[in-house]
This record gives sequence, C-alpha cells and structure tokens, in this order.
Amino acid sequence: MVIFSIFNNGKSLVEANYSTSTYMKQIEVIEENVNKLLPKLPAGIQEAAVRLASKDMKQRPTSQLLALIKFFSDPVVSCLQSLDSIDMKDPNQKSHFYRTTLVETLPLIPKVITISFKHVNV
Repeated sequence: MVIFSIFNNGKSLVEANYSTSTYMKQIEVIEENVNKLLPKLPAGIQEAAVRLASKDMKQRPTSQLLALIKFFSDPVVSCLQSLDSIDMKDPNQKSHFYRTTLVETLPLIPKVITISFKHVNV
C-alpha cells in the first residue's frame, strides 16, 4: 500500500477511517483502483505492485522476492555501499571494485552527489 501511496500523492488506496464496512467496500474495488494507478508507477515495479495488492495471499511476493526485483537494485547505491565497506574487503575484491565496478558506475553517479562529495574533508 505504501508504494501506491507514494505514487498517488500520498493518498492510500484504502481510507476507511476505522470503519470495517467502509474497508470491506474499498477492498472489493481494490483491483480497479490499482489498475487506475498503474500508469503512475514506474514500469519496473508495476507487475510486483499488482501482485502485492492481490486479494489472494498466494499471489503476493514475499519481502525477500520483492527486494530482488531489478527496480530496487540501483547500481549507484550498490557501488556507494561497497565503497563504504571497502576497508573490510581483501586485496582482490578491492582491485576488482576499483578497476571494474567503480569505473562502470562513475558515469551513472549524479553530479549533485559528486559535487557534494568534493566538499567532504577526508
């Protein structure tokens, strides 16, 4: 529901105000409301969002599976996380990171981050 709220200007798909009857009525039309909101969601998360809002619990992905979809695996974030923990890596891992991962990811890092990083005293 949070995903839909984010792309629906903060408005939840279900706003029942502690009323079970209102909640049940809104749940009946949830699929229709999900389909209306799909165009507002990024393409990479639409399929997962539809499954998350499914009435059938068996259709819903687990949190582990949801975290694995490509939408949530940003190469810049992964690179910066690796850079944070570079001291804990062995020399071969460091070499691979600096020669491959960092070189491939640097062009993707937004200028705002690189500019603000220059002002950090190390």
